[in-house]
Amino acid sequence: MEFFDVLRTRRSIRAYQPTPVPAEAIEKIKEAIRLAPTGCNFQPFRFIFITNEEVRKQVAAYYPGKWLGEAPMLVAVIGNPEAAWHRRDGGESIVEIDVAIAMEHFQLAAADCGLGSCWIGAFNRKGVNQVLNIQAPWSTVILAPLGYPAQDAAPRTNKSDEELFSFID
Repeated sequence: MEFFDVLRTRRSIRAYQPTPVPAEAIEKIKEAIRLAPTGCNFQPFRFIFITNEEVRKQVAAYYPGKWLGEAPMLVAVIGNPEAAWHRRDGGESIVEIDVAIAMEHFQLAAADCGLGSCWIGAFNRKGVNQVLNIQAPWSTVILAPLGYPAQDAAPRTNKSDEELFSFID
């Protein structure tokens, strides 16, 4: 797909076919993640690709939507704030920004491969960390199902230019 076609067609998918995600698609997605810019190129994250049904169901139990465990693959993105660049004015880590950039690369690469996904932030982090045996300073930042969409996504509406942009001359 052309770049802007990928941007226009990517949607948050919440229903999946049981078809496994091809290894070639995972390789493309991994490369897109690897290319994501991060503060000082520290890449303070790891993407955990989960195909084991039992583990997927255990992780999905910490999210209120029943559909999460139905995707053939679940991805947990963990971050390490100690390994990330820190702001000079207050010392806070930008790990969540770095994860968000890498996650957007993931989402766009998945769409380019004909796969669907969805950002999931509304989950019990402590429970997911426990299931995946994630130890501090690492912690799960975001979850994402991955698979072929079971239905066409609804069209979306975006805000107007006036609502989104301003210029200072």
